[in-house]
Amino acid sequence: MSIQTIYDWVTLRDYQQAKERATDQVVERLTRGNTLAQDGSAMEQDELDQLSRSADDAMRSLARAVG
Repeated sequence: MSIQTIYDWVTLRDYQQAKERATDQVVERLTRGNTLAQDGSAMEQDELDQLSRSADDAMRSLARAVG
């Protein structure tokens, strides 16, 4: 056992590293096949809300145009 390993254990750094690895594995598993998410392209809630509002506006406009 190295000094670094003991230091990591005492300072809980090994716990934080294990949590980060587990998080990465979960994200990799859940985004399998979704290349946008794998590349880090994701929407924040405010961006999603804005997109939803613009889609609602577009649907109202389309409904008016169609009659």
